[in-house]
Amino acid sequence: AFWRTYQVMPWHTDMGHIFDASYRIFLGEIPYKDFLLLISPLTFYVAAACMKLFGFHYLVVRVYLAVQCALLISLTYLFSERALKLSRAQCVFLSAFQIIWAPQVMLGMLFYDADATSLALAAGCCLFRGWSDDRSSRFWSVAGGVLCALCFWAKQDIGAGLIVGGLLGAAVTAWLRPSNRPHGLAFLSGLIGTFVLIILYFTLQGALGDMFYWIVMRAVRYKWDWGEPASRWETFSKLLSPFTTVVDRSSK
Repeated sequence: AFWRTYQVMPWHTDMGHIFDASYRIFLGEIPYKDFLLLISPLTFYVAAACMKLFGFHYLVVRVYLAVQCALLISLTYLFSERALKLSRAQCVFLSAFQIIWAPQVMLGMLFYDADATSLALAAGCCLFRGWSDDRSSRFWSVAGGVLCALCFWAKQDIGAGLIVGGLLGAAVTAWLRPSNRPHGLAFLSGLIGTFVLIILYFTLQGALGDMFYWIVMRAVRYKWDWGEPASRWETFSKLLSPFTTVVDRSSK
């Protein structure tokens, strides 16, 4: 991933916008209020935090993506071994495949896909840990709700699909195993609590109205009101599941 970012990031057309947004947050400006931002803001806040800690440098972002990719692959191995009970050879195979499939490597750039995918996988692991055994700590269900919410704030369409999947999973699990209902409530508390805190922050900054327009209304209208019927189905499918999301750069 570290090598791949050197091959892609300096030449990609989006990097100017991404670094500009991150740098302006680094300077203390508020997205949607002080400058235009078309998508959810979490990726830019994470990049700005890295710059605060380690300095404003291209190398900082490359190291962040490489570390994130390593954690993603490690999480794949641990989940395959401990939750799915696969053999060591199977776990190694899935982890090796993840090296090729990981968005940090495929895209080779600082983009919301990497953050959203990492958060989605982590949320799935936490919810599996919490819901697979009634004796599990509710911490895992709360953490799953928090991560689902953060996934939305990293990329709204992927996060929306993940939240829908989480809510359906909580409902089905509670119906099949009534003893697991406290875990469903814990999941909702983490999910709703995170949304409330982030919305409260942007409300206090006077940016809530503009943020809602750009990351919700404009995002839906971009494909729904201004698109063909096929594009509308694509939008609907994206809202239903993160697995139906297809990266389409033809508009450029």
